[in-house]
Amino acid sequence: MPISACNVDDEPAVLTRRFNALHALVIEDNEVDRYLVQRMLMDLGFTVEVTSTVADALALMLEQRPDVVCCDIGLPGVDGYVLARAVRERFPDAHIPVIFITGLSDEDALLRCFAAGGDDVMVKPLNPARLKAKLVAALRTRELNDTLLAQRDQLARYQADTQRDMAIAKTIIDNLGCERTLDLPNVSYHLAPMDTLNGDIIIGGRSPRGAQYFLFGDFTGHGLPAAIGVQVVYGVFRAMVARGHALEQMAQELNRKVRETLPRDRFLSAALIEIYPDSGTVSVWNGGMPEILLRNAAGSLRKGFRSTYLPLGVLPPEEFDARPVRRQLRENDTLFCYSDGVIEALDAGGTMFGQARVKLCVTGGTHDSVAAVRTALETHVGNVPQQDDISMLEVRFRHDALYALPGAGAALMPARPATHWRVALDFAADALRNADPLPALGAVLDAVQGFGPGSTEIYMVTSTLFGHVLEQGLLQLESGLKSDSHDYAFYYLERERRLAELVDAQVHLELAHRPDDEGGELEICVSGQSAHCRTQQPQALAATDLALLAKLCASYEVSETCCRASARYRWRRGEPAVRPPG
Repeated sequence: MPISACNVDDEPAVLTRRFNALHALVIEDNEVDRYLVQRMLMDLGFTVEVTSTVADALALMLEQRPDVVCCDIGLPGVDGYVLARAVRERFPDAHIPVIFITGLSDEDALLRCFAAGGDDVMVKPLNPARLKAKLVAALRTRELNDTLLAQRDQLARYQADTQRDMAIAKTIIDNLGCERTLDLPNVSYHLAPMDTLNGDIIIGGRSPRGAQYFLFGDFTGHGLPAAIGVQVVYGVFRAMVARGHALEQMAQELNRKVRETLPRDRFLSAALIEIYPDSGTVSVWNGGMPEILLRNAAGSLRKGFRSTYLPLGVLPPEEFDARPVRRQLRENDTLFCYSDGVIEALDAGGTMFGQARVKLCVTGGTHDSVAAVRTALETHVGNVPQQDDISMLEVRFRHDALYALPGAGAALMPARPATHWRVALDFAADALRNADPLPALGAVLDAVQGFGPGSTEIYMVTSTLFGHVLEQGLLQLESGLKSDSHDYAFYYLERERRLAELVDAQVHLELAHRPDDEGGELEICVSGQSAHCRTQQPQALAATDLALLAKLCASYEVSETCCRASARYRWRRGEPAVRPPG
């Protein structure tokens, strides 16, 4: 039973059991008083050692730490005050009660007892009942101190375990390679977590079609919950980019996954960005992030991309709106993203950095907005501790960096031996409206043959043929609009409108593979059927599509009605997956 439960009115036998096995040290130079104190303590159940000098007492403490010390003030050589201080110095983490027993009665001497580290004072002659009460109180204090020390040690172990878990989580996230996806010539970024783990996330990627994608996000909270969210989002985003999914589908799937995986009070404020190098079209879905700034080559700000949606994971799939905002980029236009940790950073006076300062840095004439904002931010906050994760992303639209085909130079080596096979897929109007069939085709090709780096070329050829039959054949869109970057946004909006009205239509996609001694040949054929298919006014492929097919295919053919297109794609083991022009 704890000492704190002891009552001074208990029977002596009960008190004896409760003090049993406790060790007391008595320092008293008067032999009679020393014997009386020893006898009282032994009657309570203490094991008692006695001495008459401070030096002997300190030597005994080295052999066994006492549970309680009773000492006189006036001792030979060195007084009891010195002993009390020595007890506190030698056992800083263990509270050993020190009770002074003295014949002095002046107030200054008694106050010095407490100043020296004593817990209580008894004035001679001794009263056994009073000594019991003081011992109970002193040992109760010791028990409370022991409890606090145990809790301190437990908290230290918990903190060490937490730090170890966070270090493991950080290693896992680092191994995912989020930052490696941003190692691109047209990208600058900065990530500064408040803790070991970052609640902000930036991921980049290139689709098989060559579009550049970015996810810029801020999870609620910090630490392990945010780290779990990073792993979920990273896997979904990278897989969908690799398969060539459109931005709308990415947003829908990310929202579903975040809502399904994380608790309801956890969500992801995020901006999804899609940039096509051929047309300069940029699509942005912004849910809960600060306005994405758009700066032109002259350094002036154009209309940016404000948040128009709730963060990912808030709404159920049936209520989620994935429609992005689309604009046209010109050469050397720059997109600048930043988290709320930037604009909410405080200086010593409590003033936020603010969006106005961000805009001033972005338009300040430098070509590196990330560096400019970082410098201004460091000057603003001074020595004030960081209060939130800070992240920034700058993406520059430059054709020389963006238009290069992904995967150039990678050796083509299929995962399986080349075999004869054929895949045929049919898509009705509702499937064409509600889903992008081409990413699913990539999964089929991986399962059947596994072209490795060559999958990029196959995807590009297939999507070009498929898009031509659907857009020029079934939807009757003018291909010339795709060649003019100023008309591309209109082209895309008109495509969506006509696709929503499409009925009684079907697209047939067929791929047939034939191996040979050096590799193989894949024939890709796309045909469409619709009451609106053109029968007059033949239309050629867009210039960029024509150049692509001419470079990648052994031959290709497009019907005058635009309702049928085919190509032969040849591959050789060990050749570059994307061959240089010419």
